[in-house]
Amino acid sequence: PWLAEGTAQFMYPGAEFDFWDSHRDMIVRDRTLNNNLLSFDAMNTFGKRGIGNESTYNQGFLFSSWLSDNYGLDVLKEITQSLSNPLNYSINHAMRDATGKWGRDLYQEWKDELFLDYTTRIGDIRRTEKKGTILLSNGTTNIHPVWSPDENQFAFLSNQENDYFGQTDLFVYTFIDSTSKKIAGGVHTAPTWVNDSTIIYTKRSKPNKWGSKFFDLYRYDFREEEEKRLTYGSRLISPVYHEASNQIAAINSFDGTSNIMISEAVDITQDSLHFQSVTQLDNGMQLLSLAWIKNELYVDGVYHQGRQIYRVNLTTGDLEPVTFGRWENRDQNIAPAGLIYTSDKSGINNLVLMKDGVEKYITNVTGGAFMPSISKDGIILYSLYENGGYNIAILDNYDPIENSLVGYEENFFLESSLSDLILGETLESIPYEDKMLSMSIFPKVMMDYKTIKPGFYFMGNEVLDRFSIFGGASM
Repeated sequence: PWLAEGTAQFMYPGAEFDFWDSHRDMIVRDRTLNNNLLSFDAMNTFGKRGIGNESTYNQGFLFSSWLSDNYGLDVLKEITQSLSNPLNYSINHAMRDATGKWGRDLYQEWKDELFLDYTTRIGDIRRTEKKGTILLSNGTTNIHPVWSPDENQFAFLSNQENDYFGQTDLFVYTFIDSTSKKIAGGVHTAPTWVNDSTIIYTKRSKPNKWGSKFFDLYRYDFREEEEKRLTYGSRLISPVYHEASNQIAAINSFDGTSNIMISEAVDITQDSLHFQSVTQLDNGMQLLSLAWIKNELYVDGVYHQGRQIYRVNLTTGDLEPVTFGRWENRDQNIAPAGLIYTSDKSGINNLVLMKDGVEKYITNVTGGAFMPSISKDGIILYSLYENGGYNIAILDNYDPIENSLVGYEENFFLESSLSDLILGETLESIPYEDKMLSMSIFPKVMMDYKTIKPGFYFMGNEVLDRFSIFGGASM
């Protein structure tokens, strides 16, 4: 798996459609610094808990790039050719055929270089680390903390009762007794509070009569302890409620593009939500998180590469850029001191405070800082990636950190290259016709009632898995 995925992501020099970004780097850096890098054997399998499967991809991408840098551009091809030998079932041997060194030895060289490189590059961070206090660390995914209106509790998503990264449920943490309670299962993206007794969130609904599953909005009433479905087949994520205008905004995706929807005059007691589109995008842009900042709506999204923050013009539907750059800016929110968001300009995701156009770092972490939620008094809840998982941390100190001490370097991504989008001519659509893939044949020898029976199995699939055929014969 690591070789297949690493080769696909490495592509070839000059192709920067997929690149070694800060999120992949964060996962490998954190594993390296905590002596938890997937072993050479562990990289060869999927089926891992938490973020383990993602680590197979990430280590494969970086290891493949390292092999190409040290043994030339043909090394991945030569390893693959060796594996195509019907007598070779060992990636360890294949790597020796291509490089003259056993795969395990190459892995150890790469691992030693990684440790030295990361340890050197984060020296300043460890001396000036600033991350606040960790409140929650059960499970590997604790994300999207959101303060309740009375600020005595907060909602968040967690996989603490599940195995895999995306299996998140909605929990509410109470400060009085420092306990958290599960509210709803299978919840995705950030929730939003309407009042202290009502919260709205996104779940993937049960299949409709055609078998399709869609993201829909649900609400939970703490007084009734009851969940209610609010939309049907709406494809809505990341809802945010605005108290002053009594509106809910959410993001809809259709035909490969995201757009922002708003429901006017919310009557939550009658479950009355009537969404209308604010934006009219059709260019493939992906919008990801929303925030009401005072009376304006902000969104972050990505068109090509590099997630950026935009102000939504609610009259025209235009997206007006707030941040710029080759790097990523995301998870926008407002504090009394100014706009707070996550930026990986330094090569590592940290929280940034922007006031009067000036950016100042307010965290300095070896992992990553994401998804801030700010109380009326300016106390920040956020998701801290550290030691293989996302934790909920709290921070009340806005003292700025010198830019040169944060991350790898002040403008880490400034010189990164970026391939142009492939924007070819529009192709004419035609009705789909069933198409079979090549038939696979498996020889077999069976001993049955002291009789040797040679034979074979055959198997074939339609491209979209609309149907398949399987059979066998013995003599």
